[in-house]
Amino acid sequence: MYFMFFAAAASMLLSPFPVIVNNARSKQMTRRAANLEKQVTDLRAIQTDLDRKRIQIYAQITDSLQTSLHKTEIDAADLNDLLHFCLESILLSKPETHDLRAAVFYLDKSKRYLVVPPNGYYGYALDQDIRGLYFDVSPRQGFESDEVYLERLGVAGSCFVNRTPIKAADVRLPNPLYRYKPFAASQRDQPDRAMICIGIPNLDPQKSGEYIGVLAVSSLTASVLTDNDFAITRFFAALLGRFKTPPEPPLITTAHDGSKPN
Repeated sequence: MYFMFFAAAASMLLSPFPVIVNNARSKQMTRRAANLEKQVTDLRAIQTDLDRKRIQIYAQITDSLQTSLHKTEIDAADLNDLLHFCLESILLSKPETHDLRAAVFYLDKSKRYLVVPPNGYYGYALDQDIRGLYFDVSPRQGFESDEVYLERLGVAGSCFVNRTPIKAADVRLPNPLYRYKPFAASQRDQPDRAMICIGIPNLDPQKSGEYIGVLAVSSLTASVLTDNDFAITRFFAALLGRFKTPPEPPLITTAHDGSKPN
């Protein structure tokens, strides 16, 4: 009889417990579902905003191209616009990135150096000092070691002479194909890390396969540039092939001196 009494009492005390547990779990699952729904809504809003920006940028590019394609050749003002649109196109897929920059290097009148023409740069922490940066792409001399030769070519110069695009997760790491040398005037900030260099094609049918320069896109953040960014850079490099005016040679005092080509 006592056993039956205790069993009845235990049943009365414990019977609400599963209900309480189930209610708690139900509330927890409801909260999780609400959080997931909010995340999905936020992601859709972000995607919608990116799509809107993408359409705006493509419209701006189209308008710019309609103007520039009517010209016999693009000029320095067009360079700045194209570099701006190049970076904006890349940033669509990485809205949290704020340190992208781009510079274009063309073969100068002496056909020995790659130099930055007026307005040939755009982006984070770049100013007119970048125009003091150049690359000596003249043929290798017999007295030059591998290291000396690669150092004067730099990353962009290696891309140019080897006719090979470069996509580096971190140009600061050792690589047998190129050497990165910081440009002294740009050392107010950290040096480049991720970098893409694409040759600018010579659009003259008689000189197919030749380069007239190099487009470099870089970031202070390693591994931030993707294959998609590489494709975008290649597209804009092709557009930059319409720049026909060779820039002036750099102001240097000796053959391999100067501001230490990057």
